[in-house]
Amino acid sequence: MMSDSRDYETSFLCVDRQNAQLYYYGMEPWIGPYNPGQPYIGEDPNATLGEILNKDNTNSPNRSTYVSTDVRDAVMMMIPSLIRLFGASEAPVFLVPRTQEEVDEAEQATDYVNYSFWNDNPGFLILYGCFKDALTVKTGFVKWWTDDHKETKRKTFLNVTADQIQMMLSEEPEARLISVGKPVKQPPPQIPTAPPPSAAPPAPPPAPPTGMAAAQGPPGGPPPTPGMPMPAPTGAAPPRAGAPPPGPMPPPGAAGQGTGPQPPGPPPGAMAGAAPPPLPPSLMQPPPPVFDHCVIEFEESKPIIKVAGVPPEEMRLDRYARTFRDSRIVGHERIVPVDQLIAMGYDRDLCLEHIQTSESAFTVEPQLRNAARFMGTRIGDGVKYGEWYIKIDKDGDGSPELRYICTMGEDQQIVADEEANRIKFALFSCDPVSHTIVGDSLADYTEDIQRIKTNMTRAILDSAAEAINPKTVINELMVTVDDALNDDLGAVIRTRGNPAESVLFTNTPFLGQQALPVLQMLNETLQRRTGLSDAAKGLDPKALQSSTMIGVEAVINGAQERIELVARVLCETGFKDLFSGLYNEICENPNQQRTLKIRGKYIPYDTSTFDASMAVEVNANLGKGSDLTRMLALNQIKQDQQLIVQTYGLSNPVCGIPEMLNTITDMLALANVKNVGRYFKTPTPQQMMAIQNAPKPPDPMLIAAQAQMEKVRMEAAKAAGQQNFDTKKLLSEQTLRHQELTAKTQYEMGKLQVDAKKAHVDHITKLGQLGATLMKSQSDSDQADTQNQLDVAQQQQSSDDSARQHQQAINQAQLHAAQIASQHMQKMHQIGSQHVQAMTDMAARHHQAMTGHAVKGAQIVAGALTADADHAHESQENALDRDHDALTTAATLQNQQQLAKMKPRLAP
Repeated sequence: MMSDSRDYETSFLCVDRQNAQLYYYGMEPWIGPYNPGQPYIGEDPNATLGEILNKDNTNSPNRSTYVSTDVRDAVMMMIPSLIRLFGASEAPVFLVPRTQEEVDEAEQATDYVNYSFWNDNPGFLILYGCFKDALTVKTGFVKWWTDDHKETKRKTFLNVTADQIQMMLSEEPEARLISVGKPVKQPPPQIPTAPPPSAAPPAPPPAPPTGMAAAQGPPGGPPPTPGMPMPAPTGAAPPRAGAPPPGPMPPPGAAGQGTGPQPPGPPPGAMAGAAPPPLPPSLMQPPPPVFDHCVIEFEESKPIIKVAGVPPEEMRLDRYARTFRDSRIVGHERIVPVDQLIAMGYDRDLCLEHIQTSESAFTVEPQLRNAARFMGTRIGDGVKYGEWYIKIDKDGDGSPELRYICTMGEDQQIVADEEANRIKFALFSCDPVSHTIVGDSLADYTEDIQRIKTNMTRAILDSAAEAINPKTVINELMVTVDDALNDDLGAVIRTRGNPAESVLFTNTPFLGQQALPVLQMLNETLQRRTGLSDAAKGLDPKALQSSTMIGVEAVINGAQERIELVARVLCETGFKDLFSGLYNEICENPNQQRTLKIRGKYIPYDTSTFDASMAVEVNANLGKGSDLTRMLALNQIKQDQQLIVQTYGLSNPVCGIPEMLNTITDMLALANVKNVGRYFKTPTPQQMMAIQNAPKPPDPMLIAAQAQMEKVRMEAAKAAGQQNFDTKKLLSEQTLRHQELTAKTQYEMGKLQVDAKKAHVDHITKLGQLGATLMKSQSDSDQADTQNQLDVAQQQQSSDDSARQHQQAINQAQLHAAQIASQHMQKMHQIGSQHVQAMTDMAARHHQAMTGHAVKGAQIVAGALTADADHAHESQENALDRDHDALTTAATLQNQQQLAKMKPRLAP
């Protein structure tokens, strides 16, 4: 299994990774006899990268060697967004409590694991390198382990006594004394004597120096050892015999320098020459010896969870595995120095047996990262060491178990074999492929784009070079060839004869303009494949121009969907396994009690209280919305909280001071401000209880609101009185106008009746005149008949006929006159009926208008109408008056027209 996994790495995986890294570093596509399908395995460790890749000899010096870096641009464009999402205030993954009582414990454990990853280890650099590997060479690997080796520290103490050394050794059982310096010479003890009356008290002897002063050595003592480190001592040196005890010095002129009772004797200023007092027993003993320095070695044992990234070429995978968790074998092979293996607990002889005697086959990947790595001659200072997690049935019970196996050497000799609970590696993949362990990367989507853009750009540059520097055609019989081959600016070309016939410059057109749309198409294809564009960064001017904030946010969120998907995949594939592994590693190792600074607060943690059975869950809102959207939402929440507190007080059941502090904390976290305690204090439960039970002072805002309400009430009463007065005034005006309209209507009706009677009299008069006219016509007719009888006596027959015809005409005229009179009477009766009907309709309309006027007046009195309604009512009354006048005028004109039409006409 180990050999198969190594073969899978060297024959398949490393080839794709090397090709992707060559594209990433801008070494592909290359001009030259180089076949990218061959693996990059070199035999000579001192060969340069160009020699290995056979790229040092290129046969086209006059061609453009430009290489587009689309792979690197895509990777470097996506990494900042991924790091921002994983390094934000919200945790990408968190521990899920099993019960309600474990909610606080789960939050503390999540904070502890995050602190272990981001603070105890270089979490940022680990994620940066891992994401870069996943985006470039398909896979990124991270491993973790517990570093429980003991750290040895040495401390040097100056001017210490034997008792102090013994006390420090007894306090630290694992401490041991390395060396002790020379004893310090001390001055002999001074016998206190009574000073003369005029003499000042003797100055006390100086205390032994400590710290940096001790480095110069005591007066008269030996100097310190050259090159000796001199850290500050952990404790103060004991006072020398005769030195004053610690504390304030006695005032000048005081007898003695001690703090205890003074020895018996004459007081200061007594007679000189008196016998000195007897010495106390403490001054008769010699002082303890003081050494100038001592060195003590301490051992500190603090197990720390270590996390590190693993180069992909050092990993060994199972080619048949479908997922990383189900892989039967996962290995890590690397060259480890001998001293590190000895520090890990391996025997020196065992390590020397497997020492590296020659450089093994290597890939180009590490040399691309460090070109000088394989150019040295350091061979034989390391051992090929492998760590393997293999699922095998070692005990033969029919169930495979996970084993942790360590190997040394090229032959993979097993040096350790033990059971393991889990694989302590995490695999990050940006685009997993179903049913296989290795997925795709951004390089797989952009390599062909980089190759095509490189060739297109080279063609554009070559075309520009040929257009700027055209080819020269010469007649070598008439031109000096050396002059024509000279490329210096302003160089002279010597010719014989006409220069136009000797030298000719070809005109090569620039064809790069036609290739620019192809480059634009390739850029759009690259954006569709990777989801990376200026809009994803909020830098697209087309998206920002003439768009609302919601529109711009929608464009940016749509462009960031691919980045959010990659972040979620990385979180599900690698970060979840890493977080779960760190948490189980913390729970399984010796319990620690630490005080950590989390969000500006010092919080004690005890890992023995953590529940190892809690599961790890991915944050479903990872990357959801931009920081601006979240800040706007938090601002709205803050305003709602302030409104609730102002309305219902701090004791309301919805939100209080803790909830408002949570909102402020989240807002500061979005602004990348971690230390919330620098700006806001967190009240204790006692302070919260005191705030809730404290009497509430009168709220100035409430007093102002009450005063404003009283003012509004007074203004409302004033407005109601004014409205009542205006209503009464309007009612009186409406009553007056109603009376005026009624009188005017009665006057008009009387006038219409008078006009009707006058029209009737005129009609009778006209009838009388018509009768007189008819009688006159009859008299004239008789006279004409008599005259006719007298004049035409002879023509009796014709006269009789004429008389007969005339009589018939008279009868017809009389009959016509009777018909006209009958029709006139009918017309008069019809006109009278229509006039009465018109007057009745007019009276009904007037009554209806008066009724509506009265109703609206009542509504105005009740306060239902406003000034606009009064204006509309007045306009309606004016319209009714105009309609009444128009109807009266129309009726009068119609009557006169019909009377004119009914005048009788005489027949001819």
